[in-house]
Amino acid sequence: MSLREAWKYGLYLAVVAALILAATSISGSALAAKGGNGHRGASNGSSITLDQTDPQFGDQVTFTISASFDNPWVRARCYVSGALVYEQWHGMYEGYRFEPVFTLGPTPSWPGGGANCVADLIERSNNKTTVRASTSFDVSP
Repeated sequence: MSLREAWKYGLYLAVVAALILAATSISGSALAAKGGNGHRGASNGSSITLDQTDPQFGDQVTFTISASFDNPWVRARCYVSGALVYEQWHGMYEGYRFEPVFTLGPTPSWPGGGANCVADLIERSNNKTTVRASTSFDVSP
């Protein structure tokens, strides 16, 4: 393979990688933008619900969960214009060392304003992370 062909092939791979990354970002933001406190994963006996109505930027929120597995986790993520601006994890099991309270901003990439958010109920076992239920919600400015 000549240097020119190798360069073209490398450029091709970079474009493909960029397209895959863009598709992943779009699907994540589309899920976050679903809105309306929707739930996913109820068929496995697990659920997650946001405890507050109409959360505002800077509020502290909590979630009620029902898990059909041991040592559940909640991961909350928020997006502004499709960009991830907030992510926080908490264990939701007896003996977890912190209160499972999620503070919705500010962060370095989210100094203020509204956002589309999603919280996932997660099972972590054997070095694998599995989303068992989700709920989405909007944060008002």
